Amino acid sequence: MACSARQIEFQNMDRKQIKDNNVKVLANKRFELRLTDIQLEKLEFKAAQAYLKKSEFIIRLIEEREINQPLSKQELIVLTGVANNLNQLTRFAHLGNLNVDAIIEIVQKLKLVLC
Repeated sequence: MACSARQIEFQNMDRKQIKDNNVKVLANKRFELRLTDIQLEKLEFKAAQAYLKKSEFIIRLIEEREINQPLSKQELIVLTGVANNLNQLTRFAHLGNLNVDAIIEIVQKLKLVLC
């Protein structure tokens, strides 16, 4: 299968494509940033908390886009338990066996996690 010259050009590019107002723009500008050791550690820590690369973290700050913080370990544990209970209730509902008390318990747990 032969590739066109344009396809080869895009395959060989070392630049990231980003969407800017629904138009793909190549991010091909670079700059150097000097930080202290402490500043670099803070940047690395905050980017890691958001599961982002340092560069993506800085871009989101510049563009004032939301940087989502992941759930805490405790929140994940509770949410996983609630999800398991919900799956069990769904299975019971399909079988015709539904426990109203279990549904109330799950709703209360969801309120604790989400509020």
